[in-house]
Amino acid sequence: TPTPGNPNEAGIWIENVSTQTNTFNPVIDNNIIVDNEDYGIIVLDAKILNLVISSNRIGADGLGFAAPNGIGIVLQDDDTEINAISGNEIVFNSSDGVSIVFADSVTIDGGNLIGANGGYGVLLSGFSTDNLIEGNTFDSNGLGGVGIGSSTPESTRNRTI
Repeated sequence: TPTPGNPNEAGIWIENVSTQTNTFNPVIDNNIIVDNEDYGIIVLDAKILNLVISSNRIGADGLGFAAPNGIGIVLQDDDTEINAISGNEIVFNSSDGVSIVFADSVTIDGGNLIGANGGYGVLLSGFSTDNLIEGNTFDSNGLGGVGIGSSTPESTRNRTI
């Protein structure tokens, strides 16, 4: 049970992990991830094949009430191939719902509800390429549904929204 006033830094933190085989496909599935100071889920400097984040409630408690994390999901400096973020409820987070920073081949689809976050619903920044965002519902995010935060042409290559 979390101690009120003493939140975790992150609900799920994956860092410096390498799983470059087809025999291990990590799945973060069917969790309620709330009240974390910085991140609901963060994947940092990872080399993972087929990471799936699905069917989670991130930023709302089991009854649907606001219980915000700082940022809902962060993929940063990520060499993970074929990231899939699908079927999640990513709401009420203080900053962005999903932040993709220097991460490639991220697919955000399959009916995510991304709303009422303080920043963007999804922010793509840094040299993040080959990303796909489709089939999601964006509603009432503070800075807009999708933000692209880099001005270099190389970093906007093959982004589909």
